[in-house]
Amino acid sequence: MGSRYQTISHSSEPSSHSNDATNNEKLAYYVNNLNTPEFCSALQQHLNLTDNELHASKSMNTNFTKLLHSIAVYKKVYSVLLNAAAILFTALGKWRRSVLMKLETEVKKR
Repeated sequence: MGSRYQTISHSSEPSSHSNDATNNEKLAYYVNNLNTPEFCSALQQHLNLTDNELHASKSMNTNFTKLLHSIAVYKKVYSVLLNAAAILFTALGKWRRSVLMKLETEVKKR
């Protein structure tokens, strides 16, 4: 059975030898840390949720979905209200202008 730790072979080019060696040492360090029992057991515990944790996770997902849905509804409602207000204020502006124009023409006729 081979060693549990991996080693990475270095490049033979002289110009990039030190850079490659440093990168390979870093890579070997991280790969070896991923193979440690502490990391593997923590990952296994994370993947094997208990029933209570699974229920809490589903509950949080349901609550988050409801929250996203309510945000989407509020955005649509506000969009409709703001568009209606824009149309209303535009119509009021045109009506006010027409009333002022009528008053001006009446004043000019006198």
